[in-house]
Amino acid sequence: MVAYCCACFFSKLTYYAFLFWLPLYLRNSLGYSNAKAGNVSTLFDWGGFAGGIIGGIIIDKLKLRGAVLLSFQSLSVIMLALYLYLGETNGLSDEVNYVMLVALGFTVTTPYSLITSVMATDLGRHPILRGNSKAAGTVTALLDGVGSFGAVLEGPLMGVISHSFGWSATFVMLMTFAAFSAACLVRPSLKELRARGRSEGLTPLHETSLQQSDPALRAAEPAEWPEAAVGS
Repeated sequence: MVAYCCACFFSKLTYYAFLFWLPLYLRNSLGYSNAKAGNVSTLFDWGGFAGGIIGGIIIDKLKLRGAVLLSFQSLSVIMLALYLYLGETNGLSDEVNYVMLVALGFTVTTPYSLITSVMATDLGRHPILRGNSKAAGTVTALLDGVGSFGAVLEGPLMGVISHSFGWSATFVMLMTFAAFSAACLVRPSLKELRARGRSEGLTPLHETSLQQSDPALRAAEPAEWPEAAVGS
């Protein structure tokens, strides 16, 4: 729970930084007009729209929540570094920028949206919380509340860093926060993968051995019919 809250904090901070500051960056750094900056910035949202759907499908297909979130969050660090490099080397032509913004939306938005939806539901079904009808709501509130605190800090941080050190330092900061979010997801992902490995390694022979060694499981097995009864 703590790991996902921390991941949501850094992920939501990074997401809201793009949501509110991307048009200003496009206007001041790339020389877009106000109208063009506003229109082009929506490509980030379109990428997030596609990423949320595809990420959810992948999670349902693989039955791996943390590992998929970690993959998306790690990719966001790479995409942020690539976007910074292209901006520093004057490589952000209109066409390249359009593709990069969709890719950034795809990788930056997806972890945040899935943490606050899919993971909230899964954590609310944890055996420790089972039977508590308010568990899912409480978990969702905790995740989104901690993430919203990151969104609150995003505004002052972005303003100070961009004004004092420039946009390059701002993207380095966002890369750092995205990396922190990915680091928070490492432990849950490894735990999830180990649990998957144990479940796949439980062969029918192992299951039979467990039943023979566990009195409770043996008691649950149906009694064998006596031979006399079968004969009659």
